[in-house]
Amino acid sequence: MGPIKLAYFGAGGFSQRQHLPELGKQAEVEVAAVIDPSVENRSNFSLIHSEIKAKKLKEFYSLDDFLRSGTDVDAGVIVTPADSHFEIVSALLRAKKPCYVEKPFMLKITDALLIEDYSSGLKIPVMVGANRCVFPSYRAAANMFKSDAIGGLLGISMYYKHNWEGNTAGNWRQDPNHPASGLLMDHFAHYAHYLVNLGFKPGEARHLGSKYNQAGVDVDTCFYLKDNQGKMAFIVMDGSPSDNKREEEIIIYGTNGRIRVLSENGGSAAYLEQNGKSVRIDNSQAVGEIKSLGIDDVQSHPALLHNFISVIRGENVINASPVSDGVNATYMIQGVAESRGKDRIDTLNKTELNYFRQILNNKRWLNEDTLQEFYKNGERITLNRT
Repeated sequence: MGPIKLAYFGAGGFSQRQHLPELGKQAEVEVAAVIDPSVENRSNFSLIHSEIKAKKLKEFYSLDDFLRSGTDVDAGVIVTPADSHFEIVSALLRAKKPCYVEKPFMLKITDALLIEDYSSGLKIPVMVGANRCVFPSYRAAANMFKSDAIGGLLGISMYYKHNWEGNTAGNWRQDPNHPASGLLMDHFAHYAHYLVNLGFKPGEARHLGSKYNQAGVDVDTCFYLKDNQGKMAFIVMDGSPSDNKREEEIIIYGTNGRIRVLSENGGSAAYLEQNGKSVRIDNSQAVGEIKSLGIDDVQSHPALLHNFISVIRGENVINASPVSDGVNATYMIQGVAESRGKDRIDTLNKTELNYFRQILNNKRWLNEDTLQEFYKNGERITLNRT
C-alpha cells in the first residue's frame, strides 16, 4: 500500500503545532491538500509540512474549490470551527473518504445522528479527536471503575482550571456570534467524551451558572448531568484564573471508595482511594491497550491521529473514538447549552465557583439538596436525541 494522502481542513495554530509533528512520526503519511480561507495559515502550514515531509501540497481556499479540483486523497482531517464540521464531513463521506474530526464533533444532535447514519450505512469510519480515552491515567481509571473495584456508582465530579480565556483570545472561540464560542461549547467535549467512556448515560441536564467576559462569551461555568437513577455528574470549569497553572481532577465516587484522576501542568496520575488509603493505579495495562491501537507515543496530545491512520490502513479494526461517542457527547453538550438559556447574563462569580469547588472537595457525592440555592440559575432540561 502506498502512502496515506490526507486533505487537511483548517490550517491554524493547532494543526501546525500539534497535528503536523504527529504526522511526521508516520513515514507513510503525507498531506496532499490543505483547505483554509487564510492565505497566511495555508502558507505556514505548507512550509512546516515541506520541512517535515519534503513534499509539496495543494492549497485551496474552500471545500468547494477542493472538491472541484478532483485532488486524490485517502481521508480527511477536519480542524476547523465546529459550525463547518457537518458540511465538510458530509461531503467527504459522499466521496467515501474516512474522516477525523476534532472536538467538538457537531453542534446539533440532529447533525451528529445524520453523520452516524451516513458513516454506518457506507461503512466509512469517522473518528472524533477527544483524546482522554487514550491518555494512560484516564484509561487506567476507567478500566478500574469498570472492574467494579469501587462498587456501585454514586456520582462523578469533574474540575477544570486553566487560563482558557487568555489562551483563546482573538480567535473564533471568543466571538460571541460564533455558535461554538465560549468555554462550555469549546472545552466540555473533553469531559463529555470521558463520561461516555465511563458508560454514564444522562437523561437530564441543568446549568447552574456562568460568568461572561467583556467579549461576551462564558469563561467560567458550572452544571450537572443526571442519569435515570438519579446519579449525577457535576462539572466545574474555571477558565479565567489569575494564573496559568493547569489543573484537572476527575473523581468517580462508588459505594466502596473512589477513583481519582489528577492532572497538573501536563502530568497525570490515577488513584484508588479506599478505607483512608490512596494507591496509585498501575498504568501498564492501559499503556498496552493504547499501543495496540497503533499509538506508540502515549504522551502525544493528538494521539488518536495514529489510531485513525491504522484504522484506514486496515491494520486496526478498533476505532478508539467512534462517531457514536461523538453523538453521545453532542447530546450532552447541546442539553447543557439549552438549559443555560439564550441570555448571556452573569449567574456565577468566583466566590460561588470556589464554593462549588469546596463541595467537590468535601462531599462524597452531590445531590439536589446540596445545590438547591443555585437552581435559580438554569432550567432543568430533559435530554432528547431527536
